[in-house]
Amino acid sequence: MGLTPLPFMHIEAYKQTKLPMPDRVMTAASLPEFSAGYQQTNPILAGYQRLYGFDKLHALHRQGFVRAGSDRIYVQTIEPTNGVAIGTVLVLHGYLEHSGLYQPLVARLLAQHYSVVLMDLPGHGLSSGDTAQITDFMQYQLMLSQVSSHLRNLSLQGQNLKLPKPWLGIGQSTGAGVWMEHLLLSDECKQAAVVEGVLLLSPLIKPAKSAWWQHKQLISLLARYKSEMPRLFKQNNNNPAFLRFAQKQDPLRITVLGLRWVLAVAEWIERMHRYKPSKHKVWVAQGRHDQTVDWQFNLGFISKNFTVEAMLLLDHCAHQLVNERDDLRQPLDAFVSRFLHTFNPSGKPMPLVESNTE
Repeated sequence: MGLTPLPFMHIEAYKQTKLPMPDRVMTAASLPEFSAGYQQTNPILAGYQRLYGFDKLHALHRQGFVRAGSDRIYVQTIEPTNGVAIGTVLVLHGYLEHSGLYQPLVARLLAQHYSVVLMDLPGHGLSSGDTAQITDFMQYQLMLSQVSSHLRNLSLQGQNLKLPKPWLGIGQSTGAGVWMEHLLLSDECKQAAVVEGVLLLSPLIKPAKSAWWQHKQLISLLARYKSEMPRLFKQNNNNPAFLRFAQKQDPLRITVLGLRWVLAVAEWIERMHRYKPSKHKVWVAQGRHDQTVDWQFNLGFISKNFTVEAMLLLDHCAHQLVNERDDLRQPLDAFVSRFLHTFNPSGKPMPLVESNTE
């Protein structure tokens, strides 16, 4: 078993920097509206970069918010500075996470010469909204539409924002579910998808059979009296250092389960089964020890509703794959590289996002 160093700072070491501790109120309030102009990072945002390890990357890091309906969505773009970007990956995190935890994936994508876009889901990280809550999964689709349109418009305006084609999507768990619904909706509406290809990590359709909160009638009853329940932290990967940080040290960790979110996911599952199968191809990576989602059922759903271009089953992995131990994550790293190479086999820069002239 190899040790896997974390990019995240130990909380006691971070306190010695004297930088403000990231939190959902103060840090979010300091965010400017997202623009292509590079802005000198203020101490509050510098603290975020330091704690989650973004300052270790050879990259141009922009932060800000984009409005999506009544929500303010926290958006980060990370562009490689040691070469020209050959594509762009939009990353969506899972439920009860936030995009700061995805620095290891960002580092690997940058090493492949891709720019990266991260966004916090409503109610998570530095995005607005009641913690861990949502009323309808369509809020995620609005978020994806508004953020991608905003970034595309900035690129088209000739500003210094390098988000070249191809645009690809990677999603973990709930984030994977958001990408799947986006593909199904784009087919239903006969519109082009935001991305050319999607990689699904531990995708959510149905929660694990052992998840007590999958019982809609019980949750509906509980929701009459309370809005949330204490979160039960699980060992969702094999990296003790990550689990210790995520469960005990991370100042943006979420410690509750939102009952409105649980009711929304139940409605979403029913809606997902009403869509017609999609023509889109997807890539899937799944751990065989996943106890968060009913992965056998979910893979069956995905196979029926999409063309599965490639699938990776990881024998010793559980649910959270991005921060898995190095020795267990090596097959996933190779799988991500194959995914990227499929959409840009030349490894050469492609044009920036172009207008859709009809």
